[in-house]
Amino acid sequence: CFDMPWRPGLRCFAARFALRRHVRLFDAAYVAGESAARYARWLGFPRVETGLFSIDLRKFSQTFKPSDSQTFKPSNFLFVGRKVKEKGIETLKKAYEIYRQNGVKWTLTMPDWIDSKDVPRMMREHACLILPSLWEPWGVVVAEAKAAGMKIIVSDKVGARFDIPCDE
Repeated sequence: CFDMPWRPGLRCFAARFALRRHVRLFDAAYVAGESAARYARWLGFPRVETGLFSIDLRKFSQTFKPSDSQTFKPSNFLFVGRKVKEKGIETLKKAYEIYRQNGVKWTLTMPDWIDSKDVPRMMREHACLILPSLWEPWGVVVAEAKAAGMKIIVSDKVGARFDIPCDE
Protein backbone atom coordinates (compact mmCIF):
# COMPACT_ATOMS: atom_id res chain seq x y z
CA CYS A 1 0.00 0.00 0.00
CA PHE A 2 1.61 3.28 -1.08
CA ASP A 3 1.02 6.64 -2.73
CA MET A 4 4.43 7.16 -4.32
CA PRO A 5 3.84 8.41 -7.87
CA TRP A 6 5.89 7.62 -10.93
CA ARG A 7 8.34 10.37 -11.76
CA PRO A 8 11.22 10.37 -14.19
CA GLY A 9 14.58 9.97 -12.58
CA LEU A 10 17.27 7.58 -11.56
CA ARG A 11 15.67 6.70 -8.23
CA CYS A 12 12.39 5.45 -9.72
CA PHE A 13 14.21 3.72 -12.54
CA ALA A 14 16.63 1.92 -10.22
CA ALA A 15 13.91 0.94 -7.74
CA ARG A 16 12.59 -1.62 -10.22
CA PHE A 17 15.82 -3.54 -10.01
CA ALA A 18 16.70 -2.85 -6.37
CA LEU A 19 13.25 -3.94 -5.13
CA ARG A 20 12.63 -6.83 -7.57
CA ARG A 21 13.09 -9.63 -5.03
CA HIS A 22 10.84 -7.86 -2.49
CA VAL A 23 8.07 -7.06 -4.97
CA ARG A 24 7.86 -10.73 -5.96
CA LEU A 25 6.67 -11.53 -2.41
CA PHE A 26 3.44 -9.55 -2.92
CA ASP A 27 0.26 -10.53 -4.75
CA ALA A 28 -0.78 -6.95 -5.38
CA ALA A 29 -0.18 -3.29 -4.65
CA TYR A 30 -2.89 -0.96 -3.41
CA VAL A 31 -2.15 2.62 -4.49
CA ALA A 32 -3.60 6.12 -4.46
CA GLY A 33 -4.20 6.83 -8.13
CA GLU A 34 -3.06 6.53 -11.72
CA SER A 35 0.44 7.94 -11.21
CA ALA A 36 1.13 5.57 -8.30
CA ALA A 37 -0.42 2.72 -10.31
CA ARG A 38 2.03 3.43 -13.12
CA TYR A 39 4.89 3.24 -10.65
CA ALA A 40 3.55 0.00 -9.12
CA ARG A 41 3.34 -1.57 -12.59
CA TRP A 42 6.89 -0.38 -13.31
CA LEU A 43 8.07 -2.00 -10.07
CA GLY A 44 6.56 -5.28 -11.26
CA PHE A 45 3.57 -5.85 -8.98
CA PRO A 46 1.43 -8.56 -10.64
CA ARG A 47 -1.83 -6.78 -9.76
CA VAL A 48 -2.45 -3.12 -9.03
CA GLU A 49 -5.58 -1.76 -7.33
CA THR A 50 -6.32 1.93 -6.84
CA GLY A 51 -8.36 3.80 -4.24
CA LEU A 52 -6.09 4.31 -1.26
CA PHE A 53 -7.52 7.63 -0.04
CA SER A 54 -11.14 8.43 0.68
CA ILE A 55 -13.23 11.29 1.94
CA ASP A 56 -16.68 11.62 3.45
CA LEU A 57 -18.52 12.75 0.31
CA ARG A 58 -21.63 13.70 2.29
CA LYS A 59 -19.66 16.14 4.41
CA PHE A 60 -18.35 17.96 1.33
CA SER A 61 -21.20 17.56 -1.14
CA GLN A 62 -23.59 19.07 1.39
CA THR A 63 -21.52 22.23 1.35
CA PHE A 64 -22.55 22.92 -2.25
CA LYS A 65 -26.22 23.19 -3.06
CA PRO A 66 -27.15 24.23 -6.61
CA SER A 67 -30.10 26.23 -5.29
CA ASP A 68 -27.63 28.35 -3.31
CA SER A 69 -26.16 29.68 -6.54
CA GLN A 70 -29.19 31.91 -6.99
CA THR A 71 -28.54 33.75 -3.74
CA PHE A 72 -24.85 33.23 -3.05
CA LYS A 73 -22.13 32.89 -5.65
CA PRO A 74 -18.83 32.19 -3.97
CA SER A 75 -15.74 33.83 -5.36
CA ASN A 76 -12.13 34.04 -4.28
CA PHE A 77 -9.29 31.56 -4.06
CA LEU A 78 -8.50 29.19 -1.20
CA PHE A 79 -5.28 27.45 -0.29
CA VAL A 80 -5.60 24.62 2.23
CA GLY A 81 -2.36 23.04 3.37
CA ARG A 82 0.74 23.28 5.45
CA LYS A 83 2.87 26.39 4.99
CA VAL A 84 6.00 24.55 3.89
CA LYS A 85 8.25 24.90 0.86
CA GLU A 86 6.92 21.68 -0.77
CA LYS A 87 3.44 23.23 -1.00
CA GLY A 88 4.68 25.97 -3.36
CA ILE A 89 3.73 28.84 -1.07
CA GLU A 90 6.31 31.26 -2.48
CA THR A 91 5.21 30.51 -6.06
CA LEU A 92 1.59 31.06 -5.04
CA LYS A 93 2.36 34.40 -3.39
CA LYS A 94 4.29 35.64 -6.44
CA ALA A 95 1.61 34.46 -8.88
CA TYR A 96 -1.13 36.06 -6.80
CA GLU A 97 0.75 39.37 -6.73
CA ILE A 98 0.99 39.33 -10.54
CA TYR A 99 -2.72 38.48 -10.69
CA ARG A 100 -3.60 41.43 -8.42
CA GLN A 101 -1.39 43.83 -10.43
CA ASN A 102 -3.56 43.06 -13.43
CA GLY A 103 -6.52 44.58 -11.59
CA VAL A 104 -8.47 41.41 -10.84
CA LYS A 105 -10.48 41.45 -7.62
CA TRP A 106 -10.59 37.93 -6.19
CA THR A 107 -8.81 37.54 -2.88
CA LEU A 108 -6.62 34.65 -1.79
CA THR A 109 -7.33 33.04 1.57
CA MET A 110 -4.42 31.17 3.14
CA PRO A 111 -5.48 30.36 6.70
CA ASP A 112 -2.69 29.59 9.15
CA TRP A 113 -4.66 26.63 10.43
CA ILE A 114 -8.10 25.14 9.76
CA ASP A 115 -9.78 22.58 11.98
CA SER A 116 -10.76 19.65 9.77
CA LYS A 117 -14.43 20.13 10.68
CA ASP A 118 -14.26 23.68 9.28
CA VAL A 119 -12.77 22.73 5.89
CA PRO A 120 -16.18 22.12 4.21
CA ARG A 121 -17.41 25.54 5.39
CA MET A 122 -14.26 27.25 4.11
CA MET A 123 -14.68 25.52 0.77
CA ARG A 124 -18.29 26.67 0.59
CA GLU A 125 -17.15 30.27 1.00
CA HIS A 126 -14.65 30.11 -1.88
CA ALA A 127 -14.92 29.37 -5.58
CA CYS A 128 -11.52 27.91 -6.40
CA LEU A 129 -8.93 25.77 -4.62
CA ILE A 130 -5.32 26.46 -5.57
CA LEU A 131 -2.70 23.81 -4.80
CA PRO A 132 0.69 24.84 -6.27
CA SER A 133 2.65 22.00 -4.66
CA LEU A 134 6.21 21.27 -5.73
CA TRP A 135 5.69 17.67 -4.52
CA GLU A 136 2.29 16.13 -3.76
CA PRO A 137 2.03 12.35 -4.20
CA TRP A 138 -1.78 12.59 -4.44
CA GLY A 139 -3.61 15.37 -2.58
CA VAL A 140 -6.81 14.47 -0.70
CA VAL A 141 -7.76 18.16 -0.52
CA VAL A 142 -8.31 18.07 -4.30
CA ALA A 143 -10.98 15.37 -3.89
CA GLU A 144 -12.58 17.34 -1.06
CA ALA A 145 -12.70 20.53 -3.13
CA LYS A 146 -14.18 18.74 -6.13
CA ALA A 147 -16.84 17.16 -3.89
CA ALA A 148 -17.62 20.64 -2.54
CA GLY A 149 -18.22 21.93 -6.08
CA MET A 150 -15.13 24.11 -6.28
CA LYS A 151 -13.00 24.87 -9.31
CA ILE A 152 -9.52 23.47 -8.91
CA ILE A 153 -6.13 24.73 -10.04
CA VAL A 154 -3.15 22.51 -9.25
CA SER A 155 0.48 22.30 -10.26
CA ASP A 156 1.79 19.54 -12.47
CA LYS A 157 3.30 17.93 -9.35
CA VAL A 158 -0.06 16.99 -7.79
CA GLY A 159 -0.77 13.30 -8.38
CA ALA A 160 -4.55 13.66 -8.04
CA ARG A 161 -4.65 15.62 -11.32
CA PHE A 162 -4.62 12.30 -13.19
CA ASP A 163 -7.67 11.02 -11.29
CA ILE A 164 -9.81 14.09 -10.62
CA PRO A 165 -10.66 16.60 -13.36
CA CYS A 166 -8.96 19.90 -12.55
CA ASP A 167 -9.52 23.25 -14.23
CA GLU A 168 -5.87 24.11 -14.85
